[in-house]
Amino acid sequence: MTTTKRPTMSATCATLLGLALVGLAATLPSTLAIAQTQAPGVAPFVYAPPPPYFELPPAAPATLTWTRDPGRFGVSLETQTLWPQDGAARRLAGKDTSTGGGLSVQWDALRLERLATVSLDLSWLSSQTTTSQDFSGLEAKQKLNLLSLAIAARHHLRPWLAPYVRIAGGIGWDNASVNGAIANLHDTRVFGQGSLGGGLFFQSPRLRLWNSPSALNVGLMAHLEGGYVLGSSTEHVLESAPSTASSTPIPTSSVPLGKVGHSAPYLRLSGGIAF
Repeated sequence: MTTTKRPTMSATCATLLGLALVGLAATLPSTLAIAQTQAPGVAPFVYAPPPPYFELPPAAPATLTWTRDPGRFGVSLETQTLWPQDGAARRLAGKDTSTGGGLSVQWDALRLERLATVSLDLSWLSSQTTTSQDFSGLEAKQKLNLLSLAIAARHHLRPWLAPYVRIAGGIGWDNASVNGAIANLHDTRVFGQGSLGGGLFFQSPRLRLWNSPSALNVGLMAHLEGGYVLGSSTEHVLESAPSTASSTPIPTSSVPLGKVGHSAPYLRLSGGIAF
């Protein structure tokens, strides 16, 4: 009796276990469908292997690009000191050096990544020297105005330091006059001038003026430059201009001063803002 019931119970258990597995397999798809219906928009989990830890991004090739980065424009105040080589120029100035000041506007036109920059600048310089003679009562003046356009190439050794070379050319107005109690003599000549120099360019980190994507980033910049100016000579002929202070001025004639050279070594300093 006992030996015949054990196989029957084992077969019954196996049959029940098989029916349970079949039922579970039948209800699993509907259960997943219900879960997806109850949670719409949830993407199924997809396994992706993590990226390797030591993979570096590919280096971008160095290409010439037109940029619109902050610091593309700059405005500077500058001063320039000349050491005239011509004796007539030194006599007319009354001293061995001539110093003038002016304004320049700079534009970084072309950049090679962050290593090199080609810039253009337009500058205006003005200087005046005055000499007087007590025994004669005469006062001699020389006024120089120079408008020039320059191109410079600089190489950035550091974010704040870059050596550069600069070539400039322009035109100038040289006004010489001798003023006295009796008559005024004056003459204005136009001359051409070019220069070649080099120096160091400095710039500071830039600060955002206000918290906005369109806010300007403003920083400081400076130039220290030395070189040589090569200018054409002018031949002054002082013309008489009778003084209105005298009712009977003494007649005067033209006074030639000879050729005045405009070639000289120079030292240029400038400082301003970049944005």
